[in-house]
Amino acid sequence: MTALPAAPPPVRPPGPPPPTGRAPLVVGALAAVLAVGLLVVSAVAGVAASGAADDVDQARADAALVAAALSTDVIDALGDEGASAAAALLGFADAIELDQPSFAAAAAATDAAVADLRRRARGAGAAADPLVAALDALEPQLTPLRGSVAAVGADGRLDHLAEADAYRDGVDLLVDGLFAAATQVAAGIGDPEVGEGVTLARHAQRLTGKAPAVARAVLLASLDGGVNDPEEIAGLAEDLADIQATRATIDELASGFYRTAADELLAGEDVDAFVPQVEEVLRSGTADLSTGAVTAFHDAYATFEQRVADHARARADQVVDDAERRAGRATTVAAVAGGTGLVLGVAAAIILIRAVRRPRPRDA
Repeated sequence: MTALPAAPPPVRPPGPPPPTGRAPLVVGALAAVLAVGLLVVSAVAGVAASGAADDVDQARADAALVAAALSTDVIDALGDEGASAAAALLGFADAIELDQPSFAAAAAATDAAVADLRRRARGAGAAADPLVAALDALEPQLTPLRGSVAAVGADGRLDHLAEADAYRDGVDLLVDGLFAAATQVAAGIGDPEVGEGVTLARHAQRLTGKAPAVARAVLLASLDGGVNDPEEIAGLAEDLADIQATRATIDELASGFYRTAADELLAGEDVDAFVPQVEEVLRSGTADLSTGAVTAFHDAYATFEQRVADHARARADQVVDDAERRAGRATTVAAVAGGTGLVLGVAAAIILIRAVRRPRPRDA
Protein backbone atom coordinates (compact mmCIF):
# COMPACT_ATOMS: atom_id res chain seq x y z
CA MET A 1 0.00 0.00 0.00
CA THR A 2 1.33 3.32 -1.01
CA ALA A 3 1.69 5.80 1.82
CA LEU A 4 -0.15 9.10 1.44
CA PRO A 5 1.95 12.22 1.46
CA ALA A 6 1.98 14.13 4.70
CA ALA A 7 -0.42 17.06 4.92
CA PRO A 8 1.24 20.48 4.69
CA PRO A 9 1.37 22.39 7.91
CA PRO A 10 -1.52 24.77 8.43
CA VAL A 11 -0.94 28.30 7.21
CA ARG A 12 -1.35 30.82 9.96
CA PRO A 13 -2.68 34.23 9.10
CA PRO A 14 -0.03 36.90 9.28
CA GLY A 15 0.12 38.64 12.66
CA PRO A 16 0.60 42.30 13.33
CA PRO A 17 3.91 43.71 12.26
CA PRO A 18 6.55 43.74 14.88
CA PRO A 19 6.79 46.95 16.85
CA THR A 20 8.91 49.58 15.20
CA GLY A 21 9.02 52.15 18.02
CA ARG A 22 6.95 54.73 16.12
CA ALA A 23 3.88 54.57 18.40
CA PRO A 24 5.76 55.55 21.56
CA LEU A 25 7.44 58.32 19.57
CA VAL A 26 4.07 59.68 18.46
CA VAL A 27 2.67 59.53 21.98
CA GLY A 28 5.76 61.21 23.34
CA ALA A 29 5.62 63.92 20.69
CA LEU A 30 1.98 64.63 21.45
CA ALA A 31 2.74 64.81 25.15
CA ALA A 32 5.64 67.12 24.43
CA VAL A 33 3.44 69.41 22.32
CA LEU A 34 0.84 69.46 25.09
CA ALA A 35 3.50 70.18 27.71
CA VAL A 36 4.93 73.04 25.65
CA GLY A 37 1.44 74.49 25.25
CA LEU A 38 0.81 74.29 28.97
CA LEU A 39 4.18 75.83 29.69
CA VAL A 40 3.27 78.71 27.38
CA VAL A 41 -0.04 79.06 29.21
CA SER A 42 1.79 79.02 32.53
CA ALA A 43 4.17 81.71 31.26
CA VAL A 44 1.22 83.89 30.25
CA ALA A 45 -0.41 83.19 33.60
CA GLY A 46 2.84 84.13 35.30
CA VAL A 47 2.87 87.46 33.49
CA ALA A 48 -0.75 88.00 34.54
CA ALA A 49 0.15 87.16 38.13
CA SER A 50 3.01 89.64 38.01
CA GLY A 51 0.67 92.30 36.63
CA ALA A 52 -1.87 91.53 39.34
CA ALA A 53 0.84 91.93 41.97
CA ASP A 54 1.72 95.31 40.47
CA ASP A 55 -1.97 96.24 40.72
CA VAL A 56 -1.90 95.37 44.42
CA ASP A 57 1.14 97.58 44.96
CA GLN A 58 -0.53 100.45 43.10
CA ALA A 59 -3.78 100.06 45.06
CA ARG A 60 -1.90 100.07 48.36
CA ALA A 61 0.09 103.14 47.30
CA ASP A 62 -3.15 104.89 46.35
CA ALA A 63 -4.67 104.03 49.73
CA ALA A 64 -1.66 105.59 51.47
CA LEU A 65 -1.99 108.60 49.18
CA VAL A 66 -5.67 108.96 50.06
CA ALA A 67 -4.92 108.84 53.76
CA ALA A 68 -2.32 111.60 53.42
CA ALA A 69 -4.41 113.80 51.11
CA LEU A 70 -7.49 113.55 53.34
CA SER A 71 -5.65 114.30 56.56
CA THR A 72 -6.94 117.48 58.20
CA ASP A 73 -4.50 117.52 61.11
CA VAL A 74 -2.22 120.26 59.77
CA ILE A 75 -5.08 122.47 58.58
CA ASP A 76 -6.85 122.10 61.93
CA ALA A 77 -3.62 122.87 63.77
CA LEU A 78 -3.03 125.96 61.64
CA GLY A 79 -6.55 127.14 62.43
CA ASP A 80 -5.93 126.73 66.14
CA GLU A 81 -2.61 128.53 65.83
CA GLY A 82 -4.21 131.42 63.96
CA ALA A 83 -6.91 131.77 66.62
CA SER A 84 -4.33 131.65 69.42
CA ALA A 85 -2.19 134.25 67.62
CA ALA A 86 -5.14 136.62 67.25
CA ALA A 87 -6.05 136.21 70.91
CA ALA A 88 -2.46 136.89 71.99
CA LEU A 89 -2.02 139.90 69.69
CA LEU A 90 -5.32 141.51 70.63
CA GLY A 91 -5.06 140.81 74.35
CA PHE A 92 -7.93 138.30 74.55
CA ALA A 93 -5.87 135.25 75.51
CA ASP A 94 -7.15 135.19 79.08
CA ALA A 95 -10.71 136.18 78.19
CA ILE A 96 -11.68 133.41 75.74
CA GLU A 97 -11.33 129.65 75.77
CA LEU A 98 -9.47 128.14 72.84
CA ASP A 99 -8.56 124.60 71.83
CA GLN A 100 -4.93 125.19 72.84
CA PRO A 101 -3.96 126.63 76.26
CA SER A 102 -1.44 129.08 74.79
CA PHE A 103 0.03 130.30 71.53
CA ALA A 104 3.23 128.35 72.24
CA ALA A 105 1.21 125.15 72.65
CA ALA A 106 -0.68 125.84 69.41
CA ALA A 107 2.56 126.39 67.49
CA ALA A 108 4.05 123.19 68.89
CA ALA A 109 0.92 121.26 67.88
CA THR A 110 1.25 122.62 64.33
CA ASP A 111 4.88 121.54 64.13
CA ALA A 112 4.01 118.04 65.34
CA ALA A 113 1.16 117.72 62.83
CA VAL A 114 3.40 118.89 59.99
CA ALA A 115 6.13 116.38 60.90
CA ASP A 116 3.64 113.51 61.09
CA LEU A 117 1.93 114.31 57.79
CA ARG A 118 5.28 114.83 56.04
CA ARG A 119 6.39 111.36 57.19
CA ARG A 120 3.16 109.79 55.92
CA ALA A 121 3.26 111.66 52.62
CA ARG A 122 6.84 110.58 51.94
CA GLY A 123 5.78 107.01 52.61
CA ALA A 124 3.08 107.30 49.93
CA GLY A 125 5.61 107.62 47.12
CA ALA A 126 6.40 110.18 44.44
CA ALA A 127 2.72 110.94 43.78
CA ALA A 128 2.63 112.71 47.15
CA ASP A 129 5.53 115.05 46.27
CA PRO A 130 3.26 118.13 45.88
CA LEU A 131 2.04 117.63 49.44
CA VAL A 132 5.57 117.15 50.76
CA ALA A 133 6.64 120.37 49.01
CA ALA A 134 3.73 122.30 50.52
CA LEU A 135 4.61 121.01 53.99
CA ASP A 136 8.28 121.89 53.53
CA ALA A 137 7.24 125.45 52.65
CA LEU A 138 5.30 125.95 55.89
CA GLU A 139 8.18 126.48 58.32
CA PRO A 140 9.92 129.40 56.54
CA GLN A 141 6.57 131.13 56.08
CA LEU A 142 5.43 130.58 59.67
CA THR A 143 8.66 131.90 61.19
CA PRO A 144 8.01 135.62 60.55
CA LEU A 145 4.36 135.29 61.57
CA ARG A 146 5.31 133.72 64.85
CA GLY A 147 7.91 136.41 65.31
CA SER A 148 5.15 139.05 65.30
CA VAL A 149 3.50 137.36 68.27
CA ALA A 150 6.81 137.05 70.12
CA ALA A 151 7.47 140.74 69.55
CA VAL A 152 4.19 141.72 71.22
CA GLY A 153 4.63 139.27 74.08
CA ALA A 154 2.22 139.96 76.91
CA ASP A 155 1.39 143.42 75.59
CA GLY A 156 -1.55 142.33 73.45
CA ARG A 157 -4.19 144.95 72.66
CA LEU A 158 -6.51 146.13 69.88
CA ASP A 159 -3.75 148.33 68.49
CA HIS A 160 -2.25 145.14 67.05
CA LEU A 161 -5.23 144.49 64.79
CA ALA A 162 -3.00 144.82 61.72
CA GLU A 163 -0.68 142.10 63.02
CA ALA A 164 -3.67 139.85 63.74
CA ASP A 165 -4.99 140.38 60.21
CA ALA A 166 -1.55 139.65 58.78
CA TYR A 167 -1.33 136.41 60.76
CA ARG A 168 -4.78 135.35 59.56
CA ASP A 169 -3.92 136.17 55.94
CA GLY A 170 -0.63 134.28 56.24
CA VAL A 171 -2.32 131.19 57.63
CA ASP A 172 -4.98 131.38 54.92
CA LEU A 173 -2.26 131.37 52.26
CA LEU A 174 -0.61 128.34 53.83
CA VAL A 175 -3.92 126.50 53.96
CA ASP A 176 -4.61 127.40 50.33
CA GLY A 177 -1.24 125.88 49.42
CA LEU A 178 -2.12 122.67 51.23
CA PHE A 179 -5.50 122.50 49.47
CA ALA A 180 -3.85 123.01 46.09
CA ALA A 181 -1.31 120.27 46.86
CA ALA A 182 -4.04 117.85 47.95
CA THR A 183 -5.91 118.52 44.71
CA GLN A 184 -2.76 117.70 42.72
CA VAL A 185 -2.35 114.51 44.70
CA ALA A 186 -5.97 113.53 44.05
CA ALA A 187 -5.35 113.79 40.30
CA GLY A 188 -2.69 111.09 40.60
CA ILE A 189 -4.96 108.52 42.28
CA GLY A 190 -5.69 105.58 39.99
CA ASP A 191 -9.36 105.01 40.85
CA PRO A 192 -11.48 107.93 39.54
CA GLU A 193 -14.14 107.55 42.23
CA VAL A 194 -11.54 107.78 44.98
CA GLY A 195 -9.87 110.76 43.34
CA GLU A 196 -13.20 112.55 43.00
CA GLY A 197 -13.95 111.99 46.68
CA VAL A 198 -10.59 113.40 47.78
CA THR A 199 -11.04 116.46 45.57
CA LEU A 200 -14.57 117.13 46.82
CA ALA A 201 -13.57 116.67 50.45
CA ARG A 202 -10.78 119.21 50.11
CA HIS A 203 -13.07 121.74 48.43
CA ALA A 204 -15.67 121.25 51.14
CA GLN A 205 -13.09 121.73 53.88
CA ARG A 206 -11.98 124.92 52.19
CA LEU A 207 -15.51 126.24 52.56
CA THR A 208 -15.74 125.20 56.20
CA GLY A 209 -12.69 127.37 56.83
CA LYS A 210 -13.85 130.29 54.69
CA ALA A 211 -17.20 130.80 56.43
CA PRO A 212 -15.76 131.40 59.93
CA ALA A 213 -12.98 133.52 58.41
CA VAL A 214 -15.55 135.80 56.77
CA ALA A 215 -17.54 135.99 60.00
CA ARG A 216 -14.38 136.85 61.94
CA ALA A 217 -13.45 139.56 59.43
CA VAL A 218 -16.90 141.10 59.69
CA LEU A 219 -16.73 140.98 63.49
CA LEU A 220 -13.32 142.66 63.57
CA ALA A 221 -14.57 145.31 61.16
CA SER A 222 -17.53 146.00 63.43
CA LEU A 223 -15.10 146.82 66.24
CA ASP A 224 -13.73 149.55 64.02
CA GLY A 225 -17.05 151.12 62.97
CA GLY A 226 -18.25 148.79 60.21
CA VAL A 227 -17.11 147.37 56.89
CA ASN A 228 -15.99 150.60 55.25
CA ASP A 229 -12.25 150.26 54.80
CA PRO A 230 -11.34 149.61 51.13
CA GLU A 231 -8.94 146.83 52.07
CA GLU A 232 -11.56 145.15 54.25
CA ILE A 233 -14.13 145.39 51.46
CA ALA A 234 -11.67 144.00 48.91
CA GLY A 235 -10.76 141.13 51.24
CA LEU A 236 -14.39 140.20 51.87
CA ALA A 237 -15.20 140.44 48.17
CA GLU A 238 -12.30 138.11 47.38
CA ASP A 239 -13.43 135.62 50.03
CA LEU A 240 -16.99 135.74 48.72
CA ALA A 241 -15.84 135.12 45.14
CA ASP A 242 -13.74 132.19 46.34
CA ILE A 243 -16.72 130.74 48.22
CA GLN A 244 -19.01 131.02 45.21
CA ALA A 245 -16.39 129.50 42.86
CA THR A 246 -15.75 126.59 45.22
CA ARG A 247 -19.45 125.87 45.61
CA ALA A 248 -19.81 125.86 41.82
CA THR A 249 -16.85 123.47 41.51
CA ILE A 250 -18.40 121.04 44.00
CA ASP A 251 -21.72 121.19 42.15
CA GLU A 252 -19.96 120.51 38.84
CA LEU A 253 -17.73 117.67 40.03
CA ALA A 254 -20.10 115.69 42.25
CA SER A 255 -21.44 112.51 40.65
CA GLY A 256 -22.85 109.19 41.80
CA PHE A 257 -22.66 108.80 45.57
CA TYR A 258 -21.21 112.29 45.90
CA ARG A 259 -24.03 113.84 43.88
CA THR A 260 -26.58 112.24 46.19
CA ALA A 261 -24.74 113.53 49.26
CA ALA A 262 -24.51 117.04 47.81
CA ASP A 263 -28.21 117.15 46.97
CA GLU A 264 -29.08 115.95 50.45
CA LEU A 265 -26.73 118.13 52.51
CA LEU A 266 -25.85 121.27 50.58
CA ALA A 267 -29.29 122.55 49.63
CA GLY A 268 -31.67 124.36 51.90
CA GLU A 269 -32.77 127.79 53.02
CA ASP A 270 -30.40 127.92 56.00
CA VAL A 271 -27.34 126.96 53.96
CA ASP A 272 -28.22 129.32 51.11
CA ALA A 273 -28.74 132.29 53.46
CA PHE A 274 -25.03 132.79 54.15
CA VAL A 275 -23.87 134.10 50.76
CA PRO A 276 -26.68 136.70 50.35
CA GLN A 277 -25.92 138.02 53.83
CA VAL A 278 -22.25 138.51 52.94
CA GLU A 279 -23.33 140.26 49.75
CA GLU A 280 -25.51 142.58 51.82
CA VAL A 281 -22.61 143.36 54.15
CA LEU A 282 -20.55 144.41 51.14
CA ARG A 283 -23.36 146.57 49.75
CA SER A 284 -24.36 148.29 52.96
CA GLY A 285 -21.15 148.26 54.96
CA THR A 286 -23.06 147.17 58.06
CA ALA A 287 -21.60 144.26 60.01
CA ASP A 288 -24.87 142.36 60.11
CA LEU A 289 -24.07 138.69 59.60
CA SER A 290 -26.31 136.10 61.21
CA THR A 291 -24.53 133.57 63.41
CA GLY A 292 -27.19 131.02 62.43
CA ALA A 293 -26.41 131.43 58.74
CA VAL A 294 -22.67 131.04 59.34
CA THR A 295 -23.22 127.95 61.48
CA ALA A 296 -25.64 126.31 59.03
CA PHE A 297 -23.27 126.88 56.10
CA HIS A 298 -20.25 125.59 58.00
CA ASP A 299 -22.00 122.52 59.40
CA ALA A 300 -23.50 121.52 56.04
CA TYR A 301 -20.16 121.50 54.29
CA ALA A 302 -18.39 119.90 57.26
CA THR A 303 -20.91 117.03 57.18
CA PHE A 304 -20.54 116.72 53.40
CA GLU A 305 -16.76 116.66 53.74
CA GLN A 306 -16.88 113.88 56.30
CA ARG A 307 -19.30 111.78 54.28
CA VAL A 308 -17.39 111.96 51.00
CA ALA A 309 -14.05 111.46 52.75
CA ASP A 310 -15.36 108.32 54.48
CA HIS A 311 -16.66 107.01 51.16
CA ALA A 312 -13.35 107.70 49.41
CA ARG A 313 -11.41 105.86 52.12
CA ALA A 314 -13.81 102.90 51.99
CA ARG A 315 -13.57 102.79 48.20
CA ALA A 316 -9.76 102.88 48.35
CA ASP A 317 -9.79 99.94 50.79
CA GLN A 318 -12.16 98.05 48.48
CA VAL A 319 -9.83 98.61 45.53
CA VAL A 320 -7.00 97.08 47.57
CA ASP A 321 -9.14 94.07 48.54
CA ASP A 322 -10.24 93.48 44.93
CA ALA A 323 -6.65 93.72 43.68
CA GLU A 324 -5.47 91.23 46.31
CA ARG A 325 -8.20 88.75 45.32
CA ARG A 326 -7.31 89.03 41.64
CA ALA A 327 -3.64 88.56 42.46
CA GLY A 328 -4.45 85.44 44.49
CA ARG A 329 -6.43 83.90 41.63
CA ALA A 330 -3.75 84.74 39.07
CA THR A 331 -1.05 83.21 41.25
CA THR A 332 -3.08 80.01 41.66
CA VAL A 333 -3.67 79.69 37.90
CA ALA A 334 0.02 80.23 37.20
CA ALA A 335 1.02 77.61 39.76
CA VAL A 336 -1.45 75.00 38.46
CA ALA A 337 -0.55 75.59 34.81
CA GLY A 338 3.16 75.50 35.55
CA GLY A 339 2.89 72.32 37.62
CA THR A 340 0.77 70.51 35.02
CA GLY A 341 3.12 71.53 32.24
CA LEU A 342 6.08 70.28 34.22
CA VAL A 343 4.46 66.88 34.87
CA LEU A 344 3.53 66.43 31.23
CA GLY A 345 6.99 67.50 30.15
CA VAL A 346 8.59 64.87 32.37
CA ALA A 347 6.17 62.23 31.12
CA ALA A 348 6.93 63.12 27.50
CA ALA A 349 10.65 62.92 28.12
CA ILE A 350 10.32 59.46 29.71
CA ILE A 351 8.24 58.15 26.79
CA LEU A 352 10.62 59.53 24.22
CA ILE A 353 13.68 58.09 25.97
CA ARG A 354 12.09 54.64 26.19
CA ALA A 355 11.12 54.77 22.54
CA VAL A 356 14.62 55.68 21.47
CA ARG A 357 16.20 52.92 23.61
CA ARG A 358 13.75 50.17 22.46
CA PRO A 359 15.60 47.72 20.08
CA ARG A 360 14.21 47.71 16.53
CA PRO A 361 13.54 44.30 14.76
CA ARG A 362 16.02 43.25 12.09
CA ASP A 363 14.89 42.89 8.52
CA ALA A 364 14.40 39.25 7.37
